[in-house]
Amino acid sequence: MAPRYYFEANPLAAQIDSGRHVALFVDFDGTLVPIRKDPSEPCLAPATKGLLESILGSGRSAVTVISGRSLADLRKRCPVRGAYYAGSHGLEILGPGMRFVHKGTRPATPVIDALRREISAAIGACEGVVIEKKRFSFAVHYRAASDEVVSFLRKSLHSKMAAQPDRGRLLTVIRGKKVLEFAPRVSWNKGEAALHIMERIGDGYLPVCLGDDRTDETLFKALSGKGGIAVRVGPSKKTAAAYYVKDQREALLLLAQIDEALRRFAKLIPL
Repeated sequence: MAPRYYFEANPLAAQIDSGRHVALFVDFDGTLVPIRKDPSEPCLAPATKGLLESILGSGRSAVTVISGRSLADLRKRCPVRGAYYAGSHGLEILGPGMRFVHKGTRPATPVIDALRREISAAIGACEGVVIEKKRFSFAVHYRAASDEVVSFLRKSLHSKMAAQPDRGRLLTVIRGKKVLEFAPRVSWNKGEAALHIMERIGDGYLPVCLGDDRTDETLFKALSGKGGIAVRVGPSKKTAAAYYVKDQREALLLLAQIDEALRRFAKLIPL
């Protein structure tokens, strides 16, 4: 079933008005900030930082920023007091009273490092291609590359992955928007990370998640299965999200609406 336009359905306001607490899970690139050709550019705007901290300040919410970026990089670009952070697609988590690193990353580390060096030597000089080193993985961004370069890139990546049997056994390729990420092959993703954080937060919270990429689909599925509200940023018929907003600008409007509803309830019933 195709998702409904969020601002026509408006499923969350009544839930907040009835007193529900909100556990907000929000993607970074493409949701909190616009996607850039250079992954080193995006940083959280002061107004968006203030909005997230206002949501947290309501006393009736928890906020998690979840991303494929490393935990250290995510915290640097998105400094929100009191938030949980899930970096590396949930492989590393940090938040109030919580610190988690998935143990399954260790066997793959030397294999990933060797593959990254080989790929950097083979394609590092290709115009429009950016190789981003992360703690447990690396990503090849090709948003600014020509079709010819992308074709060469895909052939090179395939041949390097097939060169050694351990690579297919220990690694997986995560496909995003104009990016391929080489990461440990583990039974863990953004959805599993969100459920782990929900256990820490406790009962009584309504899960709400926003994301724009195919890597966010596990998040949508996991939290929808817990009775949550999943919102895709950008229309798509192939999504597990029940709702969508048109673009990143509307994602921020939705966050502002959540903040307003939480504040409205606080005025009616002071904590």
